[in-house]
Amino acid sequence: MSQITDRLMRGECISKQECFDHSGEIERTMGCYGDAMRAMEEHERKMRDCTCEYDGDARDDGTPMVYRIPTAGCPVHAEEDEE
Repeated sequence: MSQITDRLMRGECISKQECFDHSGEIERTMGCYGDAMRAMEEHERKMRDCTCEYDGDARDDGTPMVYRIPTAGCPVHAEEDEE
């Protein structure tokens, strides 16, 4: 991912000149936005039915880690848990 795309995704300020200089890249990035939002919403809908439990911790650097504790018969993770 380029620096301008990373900044755009983080919601950082991008100057008018940068928008002109990187217009093609910004257009491609924003063109993916609708598909990405639909995929995220679909994932959230699917996860509402999850019956698994979750636990978490943080790494030494403070990065959160979340662990899924499978529950038998979870409709969301049934195929994954079979493996």
